[in-house]
Amino acid sequence: ALLGSGATAAWHVRRASAPRSAPAASNRDANLDVGQTLQVEAWAADGSARAHYRGAAWSVRFAGAGTPVPGAYEIVAVHGSQLSVTPHLSR
Repeated sequence: ALLGSGATAAWHVRRASAPRSAPAASNRDANLDVGQTLQVEAWAADGSARAHYRGAAWSVRFAGAGTPVPGAYEIVAVHGSQLSVTPHLSR
């Protein structure tokens, strides 16, 4: 009983000190869309757009700094049916 209690306490201490994973909306391990690229043809004044991705039209929200311009963007998070994107940097 003492060995089991000690092991349980040690496990809780170890888990508490471990780094937390990113939220599921922006975690590449939980959401395979994060990190993918898409083309945005036009932006609305409020920083939103509609873009075709995986054969469907998606609502897109600009999450970068500055003013969005048409071009390639990288998905950084998925919130329901809305994609948050930042400008795609060529690698």
